[in-house]
Amino acid sequence: MLKYKVKRKILVKIYFAFIRPVIEYSDVVWDSWIEKDSKLLDVKVEASRIITGLQCNSSWTKLYDELGWDLLQTRRKVHTLILFYKIINSYSPNYLYDLIKPTSQSNHTYNLRNNDLKFKIPHIRTISYMKSFLPSTVKQWNILPEYIRNATGISSFKRLLNSFFCKKGNELFHFEKRKYNIIHCQLRNSASNLMTDLYNQCLSDKPMCEHCIDIVEDAHHYFFTCPKYTNFRDVLCQTLQN
Repeated sequence: MLKYKVKRKILVKIYFAFIRPVIEYSDVVWDSWIEKDSKLLDVKVEASRIITGLQCNSSWTKLYDELGWDLLQTRRKVHTLILFYKIINSYSPNYLYDLIKPTSQSNHTYNLRNNDLKFKIPHIRTISYMKSFLPSTVKQWNILPEYIRNATGISSFKRLLNSFFCKKGNELFHFEKRKYNIIHCQLRNSASNLMTDLYNQCLSDKPMCEHCIDIVEDAHHYFFTCPKYTNFRDVLCQTLQN
């Protein structure tokens, strides 16, 4: 299958270009209802398993940490805050701004834009309205650090917001051929074919090395001490020295 041949970096680009935009389309509108439907999360988890090469029993938190991906919930929060910034800074129609009430009044109509004033949370009568765009986003906006709310320009705001909320993956994890990239990933996440990992996943009766007596076969033993691989280890060390 292609997932075992295409490089990890290419698979990530495919996901970002073709899959994630579909999952997040108009997410600021339906964000409040996502708790009732986990299908979008299932799609992302399956994509992360294909990219990393980890087994189907790997937890989604482990998968996201490996890739440096943010929760869909976090990304929706970022998207709603960006839209809110556009509303209060004249990047959207004025009638949207008129729906928002600042915490203090002014004699001028729109001189509250581009300052550090917080906004009043609308009166809430129902749980569904509390989860809707305006009340939930105003609440999130008011607790943002001041330096983010005072960002000068949409590009600067996006950069500060992403650095505050979002993770960043390790670029080193993208290197090496696909086969070895998957093996390295499995070793990092204790999901390899070593006896210890198989034992922890209930796929083996014991964690002991098959070539040693009463010694646990973990990554350290496999790479540094197992006598079966002494010659390979010596060749590797000599190559590195040269």
